[in-house]
Amino acid sequence: MRAKGAKPRLTTYKRSYAAGEPIEVLWENAPANRWDWLGVYKASAADPMVDSYLIWQYTGAAASGTMAGPPAGALALDDTAWGEPWPLPSGKYKVFYLLADGYESVAGASFTVTM
Repeated sequence: MRAKGAKPRLTTYKRSYAAGEPIEVLWENAPANRWDWLGVYKASAADPMVDSYLIWQYTGAAASGTMAGPPAGALALDDTAWGEPWPLPSGKYKVFYLLADGYESVAGASFTVTM
């Protein structure tokens, strides 16, 4: 259960991943709406309201947002994530916790992919 007044927090298990390695994302104190999702963006284009995401997944881990994600959880973004490219090429990225099938971010975390 989400603590009243607690701010959502998003982290990646590691700061750097090898190309093709699943990106492990952890969150806590999230609103846990049915359609909340994680979106990965290039760090140089990391404004979810303007820029395009690369890969994404609902926090409930279902393709259609049929299940609400938990207030705290973890998800591996890998070849089962929606979008492209996979594997992510070398570079700097940012992952966001986005609300209700929209582009409002409540938390974000940076990570790098290396060859």
